[in-house]
Amino acid sequence: MKKKHITSDGLARLITSKHRLTLEESRQIVDQIFEKISDGLRNDVETWVVGFGKFCVQKKPSRMVVNPKTGKMFMGRPKTLPRVRWSSVLLREPGNGHNS
Repeated sequence: MKKKHITSDGLARLITSKHRLTLEESRQIVDQIFEKISDGLRNDVETWVVGFGKFCVQKKPSRMVVNPKTGKMFMGRPKTLPRVRWSSVLLREPGNGHNS
């Protein structure tokens, strides 16, 4: 699969090229979207972007882990991880690597 990276500025430029908005307006839109997603993750609130996916926090309990240097086992800390569950609409798009 070929990888393509895009920055928030790249997203803003894409919005500007497709809509009648200034680059500054497009940057504000992109920043607001990412801020809402980030706020949701910080406050343990699911954030849905229709047609793209759901952003949420996954809580993992503490577990027994091994120190690779000493070989001693100890109780690891619980973790809170950000997760994205991709939209089924997005997964059905051609060229995504999934069969429909």
